[in-house]
Amino acid sequence: MNVEQAKSVLAEQKNSLLTRLPSDIIQRKTPDLARFISYSNVLAILGAGRCGKSNLASLLMIGKKFGYVNFDDERLYGVKAGELNILLQGIYELEGGDVGFLLFDEMQNAKGWEIFVSRLRDTKRIIITGSNSGLLSGDLATHLTGRHVDFALYPFSFGYMTSFHNRV
Repeated sequence: MNVEQAKSVLAEQKNSLLTRLPSDIIQRKTPDLARFISYSNVLAILGAGRCGKSNLASLLMIGKKFGYVNFDDERLYGVKAGELNILLQGIYELEGGDVGFLLFDEMQNAKGWEIFVSRLRDTKRIIITGSNSGLLSGDLATHLTGRHVDFALYPFSFGYMTSFHNRV
């Protein structure tokens, strides 16, 4: 993958993300997660598939200049650590270079991501999302020990869904 190909994928992904914000997202009751991205720790939002990790993370980016990569995209299948800088360069070129926040969706799908994220965390505020099994298999504990904050997100409970539908 070259930078131009990366920029094409990244622009399409971010446009897709921004077109659904915040209109079709149900707000969750969560702790103040924004405080965790005000430090150089990585915020890891973990949970089951389709429980809202990406939506929650993207809500934290409203009003911020951020780069976005969704690794759950077949065009990025097989991306390895050495190619992550190409994606980062694509983000800088698309966003104008002064990006302070990075959102990496389904990060566990990129081999060697841990060292890449660890390097970036000193200069960028980073949110990663991923499945519990994919990210808790030692990746976070090994390379980001003491440098990340986990937040587990669960699917809507029956009670929450009932209360939500009664308000609509």
